[in-house]
Amino acid sequence: LNINNLIDASVLVKSGCEVYGRSIFLQGLYFVNEYKHFREETIKKINTQKKILNDLAIKNKMSLGQFLFSSAIYKAKKNKYKGIILGSSDKNRLINYLTNYKELIKDFDYKEHGYDLVDNVLADPRKWKT
Repeated sequence: LNINNLIDASVLVKSGCEVYGRSIFLQGLYFVNEYKHFREETIKKINTQKKILNDLAIKNKMSLGQFLFSSAIYKAKKNKYKGIILGSSDKNRLINYLTNYKELIKDFDYKEHGYDLVDNVLADPRKWKT
């Protein structure tokens, strides 16, 4: 469910496999402001995506985390995934997302709105560090 990975699991779902989505928050990188061990290119890409996603969250009257969580739920439902796997360093944040979940009315097509967010560097954490 990471926006940087365009994996189509529909064939697996149709064949009866249970598919779970994970890694929706780029392992927390959207929620920190210090990237001292990352390459300059990686920092720029993270900050670009973070700004676009924050703007979209505000337009949808959500926090960034809430927007990403809601997007993940939407995509999991749309693609008939069995569920999503969540990880959080803050149990209360996770409880807040679950309690205040807002369903997105439609799938947001980033390209349709001029945002090409898919990035091969951000899709592979091995490429992030210097």
